[in-house]
Amino acid sequence: MATQTVTTTSLHGPGDHVVADINYLPALGTQIPTYAWKRRYLGVSDEHTRSMIIQDIRKQPVQAFDLATNGFKFIKLPPKQRVDSSSTEQTIRETYYLELEALAKSLTGASTAFVFNHVVRAHNSPSDEGILDKLGRWQGIPTGHPHVDYCGDSTALEGTKQELTFPPHIRSLYDTSSRYAYLGAWRPLRTLRRDPLAVCDATTVPDSDYQVRLRQFRSGVKSANYVMSHAKAEQQH
Repeated sequence: MATQTVTTTSLHGPGDHVVADINYLPALGTQIPTYAWKRRYLGVSDEHTRSMIIQDIRKQPVQAFDLATNGFKFIKLPPKQRVDSSSTEQTIRETYYLELEALAKSLTGASTAFVFNHVVRAHNSPSDEGILDKLGRWQGIPTGHPHVDYCGDSTALEGTKQELTFPPHIRSLYDTSSRYAYLGAWRPLRTLRRDPLAVCDATTVPDSDYQVRLRQFRSGVKSANYVMSHAKAEQQH
């Protein structure tokens, strides 16, 4: 699995990389309880923040990274008019979701793919998070720390499955399928000027850097995800 974060930087550099601050978490090796979790924000550093080289993945061969091996894959989609900054929620679901489902099946060989969530990260100020824009879209801010959305622990996964709202024909696949996977897809809506997304090559991350963060949703359902501490060998793209 790839870890993801949005980094605090302006996009200036030699052309093949930028240097950005990433807010890592301490390598405690113990679960982080909900009461102890402190959210991180871009531009607010502490002793665990590290300046990291972020390589421009577009300058490397498309086949250089494999989803199963590295935890992510960079894909160049054929040119066409897609979702942009003015697209409505309905347009996103009716057009882009279908393309993502086809892409997921092509990448993994899955017989079924179901897209169930999206967010437009268009704000910078924490006070703006959750505010609906004029098109009725829930707006998000860039995430402030590297993380993996889902934890592989069986108890945490059961909590995730309870919290996610799927139609019956999709939910039933948990019981009838030999395996399943949660994938994330990210795409810029326009040329980035700051706060780019970075993903970390999973082959460069030791197991000790995956810190379990316990979570409890508003529904009361409990789950967990991973937040990341820092390894010197980590490679960000």
